[in-house]
Amino acid sequence: MNPPNFLFPTVGQLLPIKPIFALGQQDDYPYGFPIPTVPGVGLDKRGGLAGIQSSVGGLTPDLHSPRTWNYLVGVEREIGRGTVAGVNYSGSHSTGGIVATDFNRVAGDLVDGRFDRLNPSFGSMTYVVNSNVINYNALIVSVRSNLGKSGSVQGSYTLGEATDDYQGGSRSVGSGNIPDPSQLRAYRADSAYDVRHRFSASGIYRLPAPFRQNLIARTVLGGWEVGTTAALQSGQPYWIVTTTAFNPIRDAAGNITGYRPLSGDYNADGVNFDLPNVPSSVPTTFDRAQFLGANAGQAAITAADLTYPAVGTQGNSPRNGFRQQGVIQLNSSVLKNNRMPLFGESGNLQLKFEFFNVINRVNLGNINTNPGDPNFGRILGQNGNAGPRSIQVGARISF
Repeated sequence: MNPPNFLFPTVGQLLPIKPIFALGQQDDYPYGFPIPTVPGVGLDKRGGLAGIQSSVGGLTPDLHSPRTWNYLVGVEREIGRGTVAGVNYSGSHSTGGIVATDFNRVAGDLVDGRFDRLNPSFGSMTYVVNSNVINYNALIVSVRSNLGKSGSVQGSYTLGEATDDYQGGSRSVGSGNIPDPSQLRAYRADSAYDVRHRFSASGIYRLPAPFRQNLIARTVLGGWEVGTTAALQSGQPYWIVTTTAFNPIRDAAGNITGYRPLSGDYNADGVNFDLPNVPSSVPTTFDRAQFLGANAGQAAITAADLTYPAVGTQGNSPRNGFRQQGVIQLNSSVLKNNRMPLFGESGNLQLKFEFFNVINRVNLGNINTNPGDPNFGRILGQNGNAGPRSIQVGARISF
């Protein structure tokens, strides 16, 4: 960062400054913990602070705002009284998307048992650049019909695809989620938020009031409305990535002979975001039955189903080559409007009965995608936006 600023040295068993694990000797702050010795500050030949490996960050000098082109073309036609059908193409193309990652790393760094980094005078070096290219293309088919005083109904189907090179954070300050910073564009694939298929529909129907001449019948049987919304969409992409540390098995001479269980960082660059080898037999989307009933909480895939790549390399796990479970949500509502002349001409007491996830479908949450996690391959919860069936009752007075 721009000086003057604070300096935060990093300690670690493989770093120049070793941590000290000990109990504090005092009851009051700072509790008398032994502190590692931090070398005297002075620049070395690489411009870093000698013996500290401080982390730094910066922006490319020609950083600019990303540019986006949006385009839309479509046609609509009335196909019956009050019914309109439409077909639209919607697309966008973005260039210069801002991404950031730690560039101060090199494959094979940890093989010799030391963490030197590409430039050993610094720790992580987070650099922000204009690199991402994002495309979106969608075909949207829609139908809507006006039922007059009786209500309306509409529905649409979207076949879309979003692709990008990199999935950064909201401010792209360096989430490190790319295996190799020298190949930022080598992982182009479907975006993490891509939804290939989505169907949505909604409608409302106002029930006619029978016996309108009868005050009691009109009051009791009139003013009823029934509404429904439905949403069905396919699952979003994910890739199988381990985020655990490098933990090799070494022989007496210090040579690496394999990996310990749950080891990660296969390319040994000190950044724990690496790709295993995934067999072609692994399906892109698992059958949801593998996570329900007697299979609830069971793993559809285990770390034993994968293989380790050679030390210092990445595996073949494709970026966002797999899909989470889809979502089906059907909600409905029943409303009863009761005129309230006491509150003026527009006075109304509305009773509302809402039913969420009417069919009580189990919409599964995301599968655990980290082979270094004991819960890898499991789904241990429901989709947070589509929970189990629930009923809500309310009343509203308007005037």
